[in-house]
Amino acid sequence: MTDQSLQQLQSRNSRPVIREFIGAAALLVAVVVVSTVLTEVVEYFAVADATTDAATGPRGGSTDRVVFAVIVAGLGAAVVGVGSWLFRERVATFDSLEESALFRISGVIGLVLFVVAYLSVGVFDAPLPDIVFDLVGPVTMGGLAIGYLQYRDAPLQLGLPDGEALPTVLGVGGVAVIAGSGQVVLSYSARNGVFGSFFRPSVSFIDILLSVGIVGILGGAGFALLYTAAVQGRLRTVTQPANAVVAVTTLLAVRSWAIPELRLLIGSGGRSASPSLFGPSIVVAVAAITSGIVAAWVFAYGLETLRHEIDRDVTPLVAGIGVVCVLTFAVSIAAGIRGYGIGFVWGVASLSAVSAAGSVGFERTRSVWVPALAFGAYWLLVDSALTQLLIGILS
Repeated sequence: MTDQSLQQLQSRNSRPVIREFIGAAALLVAVVVVSTVLTEVVEYFAVADATTDAATGPRGGSTDRVVFAVIVAGLGAAVVGVGSWLFRERVATFDSLEESALFRISGVIGLVLFVVAYLSVGVFDAPLPDIVFDLVGPVTMGGLAIGYLQYRDAPLQLGLPDGEALPTVLGVGGVAVIAGSGQVVLSYSARNGVFGSFFRPSVSFIDILLSVGIVGILGGAGFALLYTAAVQGRLRTVTQPANAVVAVTTLLAVRSWAIPELRLLIGSGGRSASPSLFGPSIVVAVAAITSGIVAAWVFAYGLETLRHEIDRDVTPLVAGIGVVCVLTFAVSIAAGIRGYGIGFVWGVASLSAVSAAGSVGFERTRSVWVPALAFGAYWLLVDSALTQLLIGILS
């Protein structure tokens, strides 16, 4: 009777955890769908080759110019709104603004961007379209993560870490730099980018600045808001912090691991392989998220079971190191079976290490800017104009 009562209690306690995992899956799927739609639209109108008719713009119609300008204005207004919301606790001017005033300010900025974007079509061939295209991911991740936290009435720690957290910040940054540098070296030696980075023949100073801003700052903040603040932040309210660290680390690593395998299984070589927006690309992304969520729950449940067996608490640091070792061992074994290259193995292992470092840093400092530093530094080294510059230097 006692064992039965204990099992019922554990079942009731696991229900909130399962609900949080389902919520995380829904959030990640929403990010995929929204970013895919925006990317397809931006790519169609902004990246497509312009015609020689300066009066009508790309694809020969003013309608395309209007749609493109609306996208630019919407993304710009979203950046202003999200940025002001993030810094309203630290900047007195933002904190004193009412939501209606902030909405009007964002609207005015969006209108200005609409006019500028409409008039600049055909004038700026590269910078403006590239910026808009690259902004889709970070803005979507950050915006939906903040909306999710607001909907779930969850707090968002935006304060900077204090001086006592400096060793943690340096450690997190060091892990990201080591992980990213290793990927750069492998990309140079094997010319095999794990995440399909595209290396252009030349890199300008403007490219570097844009990469730092979009990939390093906005991209890092987007990943931190989505995976650390939203997913980990909610999970830690219904389970142990160490379990949340393990779950987020596993989710990111298994998701990146599953994507190429699912592409082979489904037969999609990329987004261009399907003419349908909701074709194999969406199916692969959702299936990868599902795989990551299931694996994250299994790893978190396994750690909780282990903690009960040994009757000792597991710290987030120990849990983070342990899950990185397990994931690295697993992908190494799979490499021998599936024939993965060293670049792929390092990519999964390094991403899991960066995710674990950011998650542990978040637990220790309670600041979202620590994982933002980890993700931003890593992606800046792995997949940006800086990557191309570093490979050029090595060459």
